[in-house]
Amino acid sequence: SNSSSYAQAISDLKHCPQGALRLRCFLICTASEILAQCYSGSLVQKHTAKRTKRFWMSYGNCTQEDAEMLFQCRNAVIHNYGNFAWDSKNKRELRFRYGSYRKPIERKGTQVSVGVSQWQELLHAASERYAADVYSSDIRMENFLTVWRKLGIHRGGESAF
Repeated sequence: SNSSSYAQAISDLKHCPQGALRLRCFLICTASEILAQCYSGSLVQKHTAKRTKRFWMSYGNCTQEDAEMLFQCRNAVIHNYGNFAWDSKNKRELRFRYGSYRKPIERKGTQVSVGVSQWQELLHAASERYAADVYSSDIRMENFLTVWRKLGIHRGGESAF
């Protein structure tokens, strides 16, 4: 394929059945992680948590707690298809449930509700804010290009976003 990993994830997300909640979450996580790499200018794996949470706080207007829960959801989705994640900072297991909730993410005790459509909308809004930032900031553009060149083919003239 001639399109970027990000464009493929977004295309798959658009064509994914509404009821495939965990699959949609997986694609949201993939797309947001690529954006976070572009934002930080780094593909180094060991900083994934920090840069992804920073991305959600900067462009998703998330609180630190919500950014942490979105990242924990990412861990759950990637490592055991969304059922639970170990929160090592607070020494507890978080349990996730997916559906039509008011917010993208909300924790009550160790139960975390994920509003998948709301999270998808948040990703879209965050990507638009990030894109605007890339075009108005030399350092953001430099970081973006550093990662984008390494991530794959980008058709000439086609918008990365």
